[in-house]
Amino acid sequence: MAMYSRVLKNLKNAVPVGATAREAKAAMRVEVEHIFGKWANTTPHNYQKVSDERDIECLRNTMALGKGAGMGNYPLSITDCEVVGINGDCGLECPVFMRGDCDCADEILAEAPRLEVE
Repeated sequence: MAMYSRVLKNLKNAVPVGATAREAKAAMRVEVEHIFGKWANTTPHNYQKVSDERDIECLRNTMALGKGAGMGNYPLSITDCEVVGINGDCGLECPVFMRGDCDCADEILAEAPRLEVE
């Protein structure tokens, strides 16, 4: 819950005191794009590949705080491996696998010959 509160506080603090409605909206848009990354302006149906650590954090925020089908139903505490797996990006190019923190490394390595052919 503390992470959720931190995200909401960051959104609230993004708007300068005395800002016009237009300035407030622009400041919020910048902060939302910082929090949700490339998922800030997409519907849940648009697949976006997870390619680095920033993508993992932004997708986690989207899964926990986003609106739409299936979004907002996940805890902010899910692991990086779970974030990537739910998005369907498990494999040899997964950032979690590449840094050596993958929970499913044995399964990925066992499937590696088949994955390279496809």
